Amino acid sequence: MKISLPWGRLFRSADAMPAEPSAASASSVAAPAPAIPVRRLVCYCDGGFGNRFNALVTGLILARRADLPLEVVWPVNNWCGARFGELFDSPLTVIERELASFVAEKGEYQYLMTEDHLQQGVSFRSPLGFEQESELLACVSGDDKPVFLYTPLIPACLPPDEVLAQVRALQIRPEIQRRAEAFLVAKGLQGEFFGLQIRKTDFGANAADDENLFNLVKSLPDRRFFVCSDDAGVEQRFASLANVAVHAKQAYVEKLNPGDWMDPTQDCSGRIYHGNINRSAASVIDAVVDLLILSHSKVVRTSGSTFLSTALLLQVARTDVATAPVVPQAAAASVVPVQAYKMSLPLFDTIRALGLPAPAGILQVGASYGQEMQYFLENGIRAGLFIEPLAEPFAHLASVCRQIPGYIAMQALCADTSGQTHTFHVASNGGMSSSILKPAQHLQVFDYVKFPDTVELVSHTLDEVMKFVRESGHGETLDKLDTLYMDTQGAELRIMVGAPHTLRQINYIFTEVMRGELYEKQASFQSVCAWLDVMGFTLNNVYFGPGHTGDALFIRKSLLGL
Repeated sequence: MKISLPWGRLFRSADAMPAEPSAASASSVAAPAPAIPVRRLVCYCDGGFGNRFNALVTGLILARRADLPLEVVWPVNNWCGARFGELFDSPLTVIERELASFVAEKGEYQYLMTEDHLQQGVSFRSPLGFEQESELLACVSGDDKPVFLYTPLIPACLPPDEVLAQVRALQIRPEIQRRAEAFLVAKGLQGEFFGLQIRKTDFGANAADDENLFNLVKSLPDRRFFVCSDDAGVEQRFASLANVAVHAKQAYVEKLNPGDWMDPTQDCSGRIYHGNINRSAASVIDAVVDLLILSHSKVVRTSGSTFLSTALLLQVARTDVATAPVVPQAAAASVVPVQAYKMSLPLFDTIRALGLPAPAGILQVGASYGQEMQYFLENGIRAGLFIEPLAEPFAHLASVCRQIPGYIAMQALCADTSGQTHTFHVASNGGMSSSILKPAQHLQVFDYVKFPDTVELVSHTLDEVMKFVRESGHGETLDKLDTLYMDTQGAELRIMVGAPHTLRQINYIFTEVMRGELYEKQASFQSVCAWLDVMGFTLNNVYFGPGHTGDALFIRKSLLGL
């Protein structure tokens, strides 16, 4: 498949958000299923807690905005063994039904789902595919049938202030909140501390690298960490470190059947998943305690789980909205998967420590899903161009940028030449290890990451992309970009070779670097240093992790008086 650069897919932030609504109260009572065809919104909450929380928030907002009665369906199954009333203090009427029980009624609904989970052959639209809230509401109101909503994520088109108001209205049960608060006091975590969720079990190849994280935490004895995991062994190991606090659990996730965690497993509705898990009510409640503790921390990016994004959502919803920077905080909470703190090499702290001018704008190549957005916002970045070649992460990235003034998303594959077709190797870890280069030692060093797919993409130089964006009316934003931030899996030097004009306005280059040959024909670290030296930059800091990957900060020599 040959894909050329879709120049038309250029996104900026939306205009001012609508005013925050008053928060409705919310808590739990079980009830039998009502008779079918009443016009209403059926909010089906399934999967783990994070997925269910997102579905619930979405359903409450859409039902209110569309003026429809809400029917919350919360099945008790192997994905979540806790009943709604065991987790929330809410007057909502909740029905416990499995998805399979709706098959006989499949013709009765208008479907808003991310996929046809039971292969019923029904027509559906994804609630995540709407760019404007008005379009989503028109879809909800455009049919006489009841609406069946099933989404693991909150649609990016919903106004962030609406999302935060609804999150504040949903109250976790007081006894669960008290457990989290007591832990924070007992462990002395009232000040700054970092939060690590180390997801193992059903994450398979995408599981967090606990060995690398352990070594990193151990190397930072002056920083406090909270660590939580669905693996008892991981928590026990981290608890041995003096700078780590771990919340003692009553129960952990277990296997539903004998075998491996990732064995194909049939759930209560007959769906087959690579996830042999069974979460008891006690293990889910323990996980929610962890979630509340995480929401008080500086969350470190370890995965793209909805559990982490829910922790951030709770964190921002708890922020005093009268004093918080509303657009950045709201945008980060509603659409950024996780916060990103570069502990290996703190870019902004390093520049501040040198007494150099703070970066004004970010030019990021290899922006993925926008994991670093919160990090940039917290450090005063109010202008940015974020470039990503793959369609799925770009769609999420664009939804983030639409909500942040001065942030622009662009779908493009950057290289040293334009118009050349490249075989782009797509990685199994959410695309984060994907590269224009063929994987080599990466297959052994990170053997849990596979490269099952390739896609043919046409390249453009970074200079060409910048020229197009400028001609599209965004020159004011581009003029502020003084920091180049790259994570392109071995292709960084190629990209800079195609950007001689762009580099003239850059003061700082923060880039992923590698040793060995993780990818075929990748430039050596020495070559990157030598080329940038010629271009007027000097290496200031470098960090390599155990996998021979790391980060490096290059600074324009003239800023340092060199």
